[in-house]
Amino acid sequence: MAGRIPVGSSIVIYSYWFYVTARIGVALKNQTFRGRAILVSRAHGYDVNVSASRLNYLPMRESLLEGADHVYPVADSASNYLRARYPAFARKVQTRRLGSPAVTASVRASREQLRIVTCSTVRGLKRLDVIADAVGILRSAGHDVVWTHIGGGKQSDVDRLTRHVERLKLQEFCAFLGHLSNIEVRQWYAGNRATVFVNASSSEGVPVSIMEAMSVGLPVVATDVGGTRELITADMFQGLVAAGADGSVLADRLLALFALTDSQYAAVAHASRAAWEENWNADSNYRSFAHEIAGMT
Repeated sequence: MAGRIPVGSSIVIYSYWFYVTARIGVALKNQTFRGRAILVSRAHGYDVNVSASRLNYLPMRESLLEGADHVYPVADSASNYLRARYPAFARKVQTRRLGSPAVTASVRASREQLRIVTCSTVRGLKRLDVIADAVGILRSAGHDVVWTHIGGGKQSDVDRLTRHVERLKLQEFCAFLGHLSNIEVRQWYAGNRATVFVNASSSEGVPVSIMEAMSVGLPVVATDVGGTRELITADMFQGLVAAGADGSVLADRLLALFALTDSQYAAVAHASRAAWEENWNADSNYRSFAHEIAGMT
């Protein structure tokens, strides 16, 4: 392969994760292209933060940072973490935002029915059981709240969540749609109205699921983990809760949202959409990033 590449040409190797694919990128750069390539790697959440790893360990951090020419975390929190932990490589690290495609051209948020929506894999760190607890608290307080979850997972994790919902006697108020493709998720948002998007994760990078919800104007209630707070602007509903917040804390924040007047709710809904348009629109963010990478050749 190396023999077919013109001498002096520029090659950019791109890794979406700062993990196994970045390691492959280092090998390609050093062994196949023998120094005639540039290695660019994204970095997210679990591939940056050691504490998010099941083993509390991520391998080859310094080796990957040395081998990469540019590392682009998707959140300032991840960039700051890498620069502080590995100051010798700080100059290589700069934030480049993710984004989500436009779902519709208008705000779809609605209070006609108090519908909570979530979108994630079904696994422990997403803490969907805590969201079920919040739904139970709200319904016990007389609020006609329903919950729709988009996303599947291992059958054992799905069964565990289902049993928890059954113990709370919430089956008829919860709809679990299972795995949907990215296109199907956007179609769901375009065809259904919701009131609020909730994320109770214990670890995140910058959740694209929240960006998608913001693109249709949904207010957000979420745990303050990873780069999630970077999504929330001053005009949006201030829905951040502490990492590890339980169902009662989530319920209190949701009650604060439900207590807004119609005009106040409309304002925070439009603020969610505006924040997405300015900061998290995939068309503009990815076009800018692609031009930057192309300029390296």
